[in-house]
Amino acid sequence: MKNKQTVYEIITERIIDKLKEGVVPWHRPWKGGELGLPRNAATGRAYRGVNVWLLHCQGFDSNLWLTYKQIKKFPGAWTLCGEKATPVTYWNWYEKEDPENPDKKLKIPCLKYYRVWNVCQVGGLPDKFESVEEELPQVFNSIENAENITNKYKDRPLIKYDGRRAFYRPATDSITMPNKERFESSEEFYSTLFHELTHSTGHEQRLNRKGISETHYFGDSVYSQEELVAEMGAAYLSGLAGIEEITLDNSASYINGWLRKLTNNPKWVVIAAAQAQKAVDYILSPNVESEA
Repeated sequence: MKNKQTVYEIITERIIDKLKEGVVPWHRPWKGGELGLPRNAATGRAYRGVNVWLLHCQGFDSNLWLTYKQIKKFPGAWTLCGEKATPVTYWNWYEKEDPENPDKKLKIPCLKYYRVWNVCQVGGLPDKFESVEEELPQVFNSIENAENITNKYKDRPLIKYDGRRAFYRPATDSITMPNKERFESSEEFYSTLFHELTHSTGHEQRLNRKGISETHYFGDSVYSQEELVAEMGAAYLSGLAGIEEITLDNSASYINGWLRKLTNNPKWVVIAAAQAQKAVDYILSPNVESEA
């Protein structure tokens, strides 16, 4: 147990050191289509402000989006079963009488939103909206230590490949991953898989973490803390697999983004580190006894 705890301490210390160095732009570690600014597929207009982040972070291969009304204008087009729309915000201004000056109107901003679907979530669209697939590497080199860690997770969820995003779905207790060959390196593949495996330990039948067992929304504190736990768990597992040298820069950058949303409260690092260690202990059980 001592050696494992030492790995946790070393990785946590290095993560904190990386955070102090500043933010490195985080990127998806797998290849996938157009990565320009998100824009409306029908009008060609680019989205602005917070919408750039809201849409880009969904992780689709295409940067093109459509409203439901725009989708219905294409004969035979439909939204794919199980896909959910993404909200896009905008400011709407309305006039109100100035109580201090009846001849003057006050302009009051009101934040509103509408929903859009990525073209990857829509079937039956014209060919011009199809994503252009990039040429993939011919060979994926598995890493024995990382495979052994994955296999130690005895009640792990079903892992499905050929997805356009990497995510864990609690409702079906399943992980969806892009094909292994799409990743920039084998190390990045395993780091991403470790992230999703850590998420899955929060299922109500496992460790029952609020960020997984309860419904929370993008950007709220519980959601953000769960992302922090998952990435620290991935960093720990990468350290145990001996691949942290390649993956840590991206992990530190991703973690830093969530810490900024949590007002950089150092308490969150301590809490997340403890929860991440417990998640890793669960993945490695029953071969490793947890002290958390």
